[in-house]
Amino acid sequence: MESLPGNTHRIVSNLFCNRLSWTMSNSHHIRIRRQPGTVTVFLDNTILAETQTALVLYEGNMSPVFYFPRKDVKMAYFTRSNLKTLCPFKGSATYFSLATAERKEDNAAWSYEDPKDNVTEIQGYIAFYNDKCRIVASETLVA
Repeated sequence: MESLPGNTHRIVSNLFCNRLSWTMSNSHHIRIRRQPGTVTVFLDNTILAETQTALVLYEGNMSPVFYFPRKDVKMAYFTRSNLKTLCPFKGSATYFSLATAERKEDNAAWSYEDPKDNVTEIQGYIAFYNDKCRIVASETLVA
């Protein structure tokens, strides 16, 4: 576990969400929880988002994913991309590419702008791929 100076934040690892497809099983379900503390997203040294109102989405047996309210996301670094995907459980995802002075990452974030009825809590929220961005939480991941 890597940490920021002062050991005040822990990097949350293994937040992988399969971008293309997954096998639907009888045990598939989605849970959404409020994450305590502060959660921050970095692209290199640039803070892209920081919030105390992050949501954590648990989907089937996949790793959890943080969702950030758009009001706490620095949209100046974002450009809407042409990529769209369809999740049978959450709906149509819109993707964003990120660009800072240091780096560009294509399709590094996504949003469900009109999510399915069972996940309306994530409407107006943005999630990030942890293999393209660094996601840091000040508190242990909620269950």
